[in-house]
Amino acid sequence: MKRVFFEKDPKKDFLFIISEPNDSSEIYRVRNFTDETGHEYVYTLIGERKILTDEILNNNVSSLAEGKYINYNGEGELSSAKECIESMLDFRNLNKENDIYIYVRNK
Repeated sequence: MKRVFFEKDPKKDFLFIISEPNDSSEIYRVRNFTDETGHEYVYTLIGERKILTDEILNNNVSSLAEGKYINYNGEGELSSAKECIESMLDFRNLNKENDIYIYVRNK
């Protein structure tokens, strides 16, 4: 299991937990994370990225004023929350063949 933090969003921090396919035994035990300074953060599990829909992600991904989303993997704006999450994964060069569980916390 690998943890990857994404903190570029102005309103939310994301945590991606990457596990090998069919090995999600530890995913649901994750609740709080402590950084190297000892500060504890509470993240909420949204779900595994392959099954997440825009309806679920709309409440967890910050949109711009006009309803579009930031493209973290290039220029321009995106039209859906799912595309925004995918751009975060691309920005961090994560292997999308693995199961990627997405957690979120408000800043």
